[in-house]
Amino acid sequence: MSYAIVEDIPASWEHHAAVAPTGDRIPRGLLLHVAGPTDEGFRIIEIWRSEADWQRFALKFKDAVDSIDPVAGRRTVVRDLRAPYLVVGEGWLDEARTFGPAAQQAPAHPDASAAEIGP
Repeated sequence: MSYAIVEDIPASWEHHAAVAPTGDRIPRGLLLHVAGPTDEGFRIIEIWRSEADWQRFALKFKDAVDSIDPVAGRRTVVRDLRAPYLVVGEGWLDEARTFGPAAQQAPAHPDASAAEIGP
């Protein structure tokens, strides 16, 4: 079952790079990472193949947030959703990209397929 998570991090948008998956830093099981600035810091919305994939990454994520600011790490709000329903739009798997100021081609995982993403 897919697993979605929303993280509200009380740190400046400039600190997002410390926790952002890009290029060769895309964790196994991460399907989507969307982030942007908010009035309180920045918000990350992610979709993972499974909660187990997120749990394998969670400690690294916590360490990365703590490296930004230990106080921000303690005040980070994480909300989760077990998502039995996920629709992937046409072309999404064909062209995995990192978009942003330093956009670069992100390598697609060789095991990614529509059949594996479905409920």
